[in-house]
Amino acid sequence: MAMTLNIDGFRSKREDFVNMIERFEARSGRKLSVIGLCETKLGDAEAPDVPGFRVVARRDRAANDGGGG
Repeated sequence: MAMTLNIDGFRSKREDFVNMIERFEARSGRKLSVIGLCETKLGDAEAPDVPGFRVVARRDRAANDGGGG
């Protein structure tokens, strides 16, 4: 099972995100195997840390690129 989420700032929402995964898996009885996160707004040296998952691919925007358009 896979999940995608536009998290719009991972650092400030990490704890809530991890809790959401745990609640989802407990309620559904299904284990997530893939999570896709958009707009994490993490710096170059940081990597998302989610227990039970690992980063397999990552693409960051250029610095100061607000995107859109």
